[in-house]
Order: sequence, then C-alpha cells, then structure tokens
Amino acid sequence: MLQALKITDQSHSFAKLITKLLANRLAGRLDQLVSPNQSAFIKGRFILDNFMLVQHTTKFLHQQKQACFMLKLNITKAFDTIAWPFLLEVMQRLGFSPIWRDIISGLLATSSTQVLLNGSPGERIVHRRGLRQGDPLSPMLFILVIDVLCSLIKNASEEGLLQPLSRRNLQHRISLYADDVVIFLQPSANDIRAILDILHLFGEASGLKTNVQKSTVVPIHCSEEHRDLLQTQLPCQTSDFSCRYLGVPLSPHKLTKAQAQPIIDRIAARLPGWKADLLTKSGTSVLVQYVLTSMLIYLLLALDLPAGTLQVIDKIRRGFLWKGRKDVRGGHCLIAWPKVTRPPESGGLGISDLQNLGWALWLRWMWLQKTEPGKPWAFFSYSSLTTSKSLFLLLLLLQKWGMAKTLVFGLTDGLMARVYNNPSLTCLEQWLLEKEKEKWLMHSTTEDGFLT
Repeated sequence: MLQALKITDQSHSFAKLITKLLANRLAGRLDQLVSPNQSAFIKGRFILDNFMLVQHTTKFLHQQKQACFMLKLNITKAFDTIAWPFLLEVMQRLGFSPIWRDIISGLLATSSTQVLLNGSPGERIVHRRGLRQGDPLSPMLFILVIDVLCSLIKNASEEGLLQPLSRRNLQHRISLYADDVVIFLQPSANDIRAILDILHLFGEASGLKTNVQKSTVVPIHCSEEHRDLLQTQLPCQTSDFSCRYLGVPLSPHKLTKAQAQPIIDRIAARLPGWKADLLTKSGTSVLVQYVLTSMLIYLLLALDLPAGTLQVIDKIRRGFLWKGRKDVRGGHCLIAWPKVTRPPESGGLGISDLQNLGWALWLRWMWLQKTEPGKPWAFFSYSSLTTSKSLFLLLLLLQKWGMAKTLVFGLTDGLMARVYNNPSLTCLEQWLLEKEKEKWLMHSTTEDGFLT
C-alpha cells in the first residue's frame, strides 16, 4: 500500500560546502552586478524598495493623467526552468572567471532527484536545467539571469521601441523582486507587440517563459478604447486598483477604510486561537505588542493607513489586553489607552502607539532618500506624512546641536507644534531649520513631482 511519496533533491555535503563558500564570496559583489530595480537577495536592499518604486510610479502617472498600464508578469516555474548555457553566458559577460564558471557547471551537472516511495529511493533522475534547491547560491544565480530582462527593457526604451511613459521620461519602468516582475507601458499596439516579443525572446534564451494568460494588466487612467485594445492584444487578466503587490495594497490614492478592512480582519482572526482565559495580563500584553503590533510593521512601513483603521485595530488590541476578546466596553479598561502606550519607565506597558509607530517608521524613507539618492524611488519627490517630515527635519537640526539622543519619538501633534512654534527658538535656530529643510528637499520641487 502506498504510504509515502516524497521527492528529494540529492545534494552532497561537499557540494553544499562549496555553494556556501561561493555564496559568501558573491554576496559582497552582487550589488555591483545587478541593476537597482532588483532588491531580492542583495545586502543593503529591501523588499519595500520595489513597492515604493511601483507606488510612486503609479501615483505619478495617475497625477499626470497619462494613459498607461501596469503589467504584472507570471513566470512559469522560475527556478526549475533556467537554461544552464544561458546562465554561464551571463556569468561570462559579467566577468566571472573560468574557474567560477567551471565550478558552477560541475555543481549543476551533478545535481539529481530521487523519488522516495514507501521509504525506498527510486531511480536517480539527472537534471538538465534549473537550479539546485536548498543552497544559498541558487537565488543569487537566478537574479543574475532575470536581470537580463531588465537590461532588455531598458535598451528597448533607449532605442525607441517602447514609448516614453510621460512627457518627462521616467528613469525606471520595470520593478523586479526575484521572479515578481512589474512593467509599466503605454496602451499602444506597438508597445504591446514589442514587450511580447521581448518576453518571448528572453524566455526562449533563458528558459524563463512568461505565462501571459496568468499575468495581470492594471490600467492607469485608461479610456474604454484603451481597455478594449488591452483586452484584444493581451490575453491576460485585467484588474483595477486597489490591487496587491508584494503583500501590500497598491493604489494611486490613499487607502479608504473599506480597502483597509482585510488588514483589520487579519488582525482579528488571530484572537480566536489564543486561550485568553488562561493568560495573565503580562501574557496578553506580550501577545498584543509582539504579535498583533508586529503584524502591522511591514504595512506601516509602506502605507499611511486611515485613522479610522488604526482606531479599530487599537480597539481590538485594547479588548484583547483587558478582556481577551475583540470587543470591550470602556468600563472594562483598567487604564486609559494613552497611558498603556507609554514606556515602562514612564508608567506604561510599553505597547506601541500605532500612529507614532507609523511616523517613526516613515523616517526610514526620508533618511534613505537623503543618504542613498541612487535608490530607484528616490527619483520622485517624497510625499511623506507632515509629522514625519517635521520630525525628520527636527532630528537633523538636533543632530547638529548634538542633542538628537534627547528627542523622544513618541511626540504627539500638539507637542510637535509646540516645538516648532516655541518662541524660545532664536532667529538663527529658525534659519538653520529652514536651511535643513531646503537642503533635504534639494532646493525645489518641480510641478511634475520630480526633485530637481
């Protein structure tokens, strides 16, 4: 009787050791070999760099009332279909030595698979394409291959095969996170034919073939005529905003409370699995801070969630903290919520205030835009939260004064206003603050949303 069927990749210990050594050597150079549009498996790059690029591009094109569309590609069995000759050719063009290429060839040629049937291994299946599973080198080799697609699209744009997206040419029209690819195009027959030819050529050469039927088109400011053209020329699914990209809701507008409702539902869905009646108050506070609050950090880094959504999530956190359920009345709360969110040394429980947490997390993007202007999304003017921008400018000023460590990140709107409207600020200090603001904004912002 069939009791177990398992497919295993046969990787020897020596091969794993070699791939680990090669991965450690390659990791430090990968940033120089791969275009900035790709952020997967590269030190110093972050998954939300791609989201910020796509989000800013979408908002800019929508604000310009420029008809275009976003194409989300579906690449069939990405890791398992890479052609080895293409990989070795890419490595040669990138400057890898013959020793490196020979080692990679040996590792790939010796990979095999066996099927375990009732605990007994079957015949060895020798691989002829694809990358080894489970070693740290495979993801790095994969992004070297798929980065060729980025180069092809960039060259097609420079040669005029793809029309510019706007009157002022955008620097990046493609975003890649591993095999998650997004391309922005004009809704014209020539552009559609050109991108299909590029994808077909790339798929035949590399083995990474695009499944057009499972890809998705998201129109941006397109008329009915443009939509009809897309449905005729591109046999794929059509979607509208808000859609999801890299696990985050994507829209050219600020999210509404209805669009953010799935976030609330996901938070509330965690509560039934916890036996709150068996937990102490310290146990529930740990779950609120390190589970419920941590679930929002990824989203707060990328989105400015509606105030109503944050209030509903706070209600869920407050209800579980005091009564172990989603809903709770004010009389059940032993301490006011603003006091609960204070640090323990100030008499609180140390549970993060979501609004202040969002302000603090958004400082990351302002700092990266100032210190790493080569980021793809740094090309756009950053429409950040007013409070976050004020806090960032204040930090820059306090850093010059040597007082940055004295600033408490849990500032409220009122306290921030009192800091800026404080009559004790001298004319010189106000002048320094304005200079820091001008320096951070790079002197001016043009009407079309770019930094000059």
